[in-house]
Amino acid sequence: MKYKILSFLILSFIFQIKVYGQAKHGSKGEEGMPPNGYEKMSINGIKINKNTLERLQFKTKRNAEPLKFYQWKDSIIDTTNYGYWDTISYGIVFKNIEGIWARGIQDQYASGIDGDSLYIYLTNLRVDTLKNSLYDIAIIKAVTQFDVLKKVGTNSKNQDISNEQILKNLKLWNEENHFEIIAIDKNRIEVSLHKPYWQKQWDVEKFVNQLYELWPEVVDSSYGSKQKMVDYLISHKNFVLKFD
Repeated sequence: MKYKILSFLILSFIFQIKVYGQAKHGSKGEEGMPPNGYEKMSINGIKINKNTLERLQFKTKRNAEPLKFYQWKDSIIDTTNYGYWDTISYGIVFKNIEGIWARGIQDQYASGIDGDSLYIYLTNLRVDTLKNSLYDIAIIKAVTQFDVLKKVGTNSKNQDISNEQILKNLKLWNEENHFEIIAIDKNRIEVSLHKPYWQKQWDVEKFVNQLYELWPEVVDSSYGSKQKMVDYLISHKNFVLKFD
């Protein structure tokens, strides 16, 4: 009986030490990921939860790099060169992430990141030598998806479609149909549809008709025809617009 009591006391003591250690130092999360916390840190123009950043670096197996945009400015120094590209860092990016994995991470954090008005999206789609799709995962300071679209400056010079036109029309369509822009580049966007609003084929056809009436060249370059885009939306509940 004495041995049983002694064993119980020893196990209780070990358990208390373990709990105290976890409370003091924090325990590791899923598959060694750091725990959730509340400490924020500033990095390249954004404030983000430190543990969220560490979890993203763990998931992507990448270090966060500056997300850079370029804007043309007049030079006031060199009078022989009347302008130059000015590099501005707005956020962070995790580069060269396999397509399906990148989509999964974006989807996981799409509802919000612990930080100061941060938005996560995919960018820089390309294909490697093995025909695998790769994305960069970007995080930027923005209140809405349309703020990101404006900062990236998506447009089409060949099709004479400005960023302002794209913003105006996507905002109008979003009021009726509700969608999420998950990938944004200078000449391409990927959009995920909120399913409750896209259950009827008539709704899809109505949207594509509106899109085709305004930008027929975009529909044709993205899908080949209006009907092919309708079929794709019904089966996939997402779409791509290429602004060549």
